[in-house]
This record gives sequence, structure tokens and C-alpha cells, in this order.
Amino acid sequence: MDNRINWPLIILAYSTLMALALIDNTRGPVFPNIISEMDISASRASMLFAIASFSGLLTNITARWWLPYVNSYYAAILSLVFLGVGSILFSQSTVYGPWLLDTSSFIIGLGMGVSNIGINLLVAQATPVIHRRRFFAGLHSVYGIGSFCAPLFLNLYLLVFIGWHSFFILLAFIPFAVILSFLVFHKMPRSEVKDQKRKKLTAPCAYPTRLIFALLFGLYVSSEIVISSRLVYFLNSFETISIDQARYALSLFFLGLLTGRLSVAFIKTSARSETLLIFSIFSSLTLYLLSVFISPYFLALTGFSMSYFFPVAMDWLSNIFKDHLEYMMASVMTGISIMLVLMHVGFGYVTDLLDIRSAMVIFPALQIFCLGFIFLIKLKKL
Repeated sequence: MDNRINWPLIILAYSTLMALALIDNTRGPVFPNIISEMDISASRASMLFAIASFSGLLTNITARWWLPYVNSYYAAILSLVFLGVGSILFSQSTVYGPWLLDTSSFIIGLGMGVSNIGINLLVAQATPVIHRRRFFAGLHSVYGIGSFCAPLFLNLYLLVFIGWHSFFILLAFIPFAVILSFLVFHKMPRSEVKDQKRKKLTAPCAYPTRLIFALLFGLYVSSEIVISSRLVYFLNSFETISIDQARYALSLFFLGLLTGRLSVAFIKTSARSETLLIFSIFSSLTLYLLSVFISPYFLALTGFSMSYFFPVAMDWLSNIFKDHLEYMMASVMTGISIMLVLMHVGFGYVTDLLDIRSAMVIFPALQIFCLGFIFLIKLKKL
């Protein structure tokens, strides 16, 4: 058994996810600004998330055809190009109108879709099985760091500069710097690229089983994105909470994600993956109830309860489907993209029809459905 760790691939995966986290999670804090500056409804503004999820869906649906020829290394590089270009265009969206908001969101979504497949495969390929859960946790800890820093850096930036638009231009330098450093200092050897090319990916199990896993991952990620993309808007709906305070609360949410994922990366546990996932859901539902009946700030603490769900679930998936991980990765990422599109569109319409506080009920509903699919998978004894 090869227990070596391919550190250059690990660094590329982590760097790519850091760029993604910073760009993606700065869009949520400026969501109220976009609504006011462009004078559009919450449902129309929500299209910036829905369109990004839709373009990510396109990359996931077609992954079984393009992934064997692009491979995970160049998929990460390509995603960085999309993220950099999309961030620059996003910075000008309020100047040129909704069409550029849609275009930039589509391009950012391509970057998100390609990177989500590429970087998770990079970690799976670069690490031995005995260390894989920790490196997946480390990968998503990096996402937690970037997500935590995004609203915090934006607030600090706005203390010195007037508009948020130029901040996205600044963010665009990050993916381009990563591309330059890897293409100059660590271009993947041709032999390694050739070895990674495969025939068209084949399904490891029946469609109903793949659908269950796709829905589970899609529901969970949607519930996490509900908080990360709408928490500022939600908290700011309370008269006693300013937009700056809401952004700091979002930083607390991401700090929770970071802390929990770091604990999985550095603290070894013998607990079964399913047990950890179920405990995460019950903890999140408890915090949601506390946010309803005691203080809305409790919703920011769900970052701690949800933090380890995704890395543990990815490790769980990689252990169940060891020989067909690429196909299952594409399947779950497709499920994630579909659910995100539905969630963003639905959340926007519920917000317009009722209000943001009523729309936030979507969060516990998604978590409860996640719980149901975990028990269904346990019954199938995969």
C-alpha cells in the first residue's frame, strides 16, 4: 500500500478552495447592497446564486465526459480562471445592469462546479486511505478560513474605501496568482497527466442509490448555503441589528465551520461516520430552535454544529465507493447543484411572498430531509 502524500496536489487543492471561498462568500455580505443599488427584488437578486448553481450543474452533468480528458490537476487550474474572470465582471455588475450580474454569476458558477469536482479528487488521489478523512477535513478547513475571512476583510476594506466593487477586483488577483505559481513552479509532468486519463466513467451502482447520495449531499450543502448566503440579510431584518453586526455574525458562523473542521483534521476519532452526521443534524436543529425562541444570533452558531458534516460525508463516500469515486463525485456534485438552484429560487420567492424570517424555515426542513436520507442509506447497508 502506498502511504505517500502528494503535497503539490494537496497545496493546489487547498489554494483553489481558498480562492473559491473568498470570492463565493463575499457575495452573500453584499447581497443587501445589490438589492438596494440595483433596485431589484430579493427573488431577482437571488438569481445571482441560482445562476451560479445552474452553471455548476452543467459542469457536473457533463463531468463524466470531460473529466477523463482534463484530469483533476487542470480542472483546478481551469476553475481558477473562471473564478478570477467572474470576480472582475461581478465587480461591475451594478454599473452595467442585471445582465452582467447574471453573466458574472454564470462564470463564477463554472469555476465553482469545476473546482468542487477537481479539488476533492485531488485530495482523494494525493492521500492514502488512512489519512484521507483528515485531509478532507483540512481541505474544508481551508474553506472555513476563507469563508471566515471574506466578510471580515470586506468590513475592514469598507472602513478605508467607499465601495465594495473594487474589493472583488482585488479578490480576482488571488486565483490568477495561484495559476501563475503552479504553471511556473509545478506544472504536472506529462506522464502523470497521461496516467490519469481514463475511458468514460461507469456507474458503480443503480440509479436509485446514486440519487439517494446526490439528494443527501445536495440537501446538506443547500442548508449550509442558506445560512452563509442569507444570514446577513436575515439578521439585518431585525431593527436592533446593523448590517455591520450581521457581517460579524457571519464571520462567527464561518469561524464555527473552521473550528469544527480543524478539530476533525487534527483530532482522531473512532466514531462511525453516520453517527457524526446524525449528531451534526440534531445539534443544528437545536440551535435553529434557540434562534427562533431566544435570539436570532444563535443561527450563527450553526457553523459549529455543521462544520464537520461535509468532510466526514466525503470520507464516508470515498470509503463506500473506493473504485468509482470519480463517478460518484460527479453524481453528488450534480445533486448539490440541482438542489442549490431550487433552494435559491425558492428562497427568493418565499422571501418576496412572505419575508426573510419565514423563508429561513427552509433551513430546518433541509436538515430533516438529510436525516431521513442518512437512515435510508443505513437501511440499504452499503
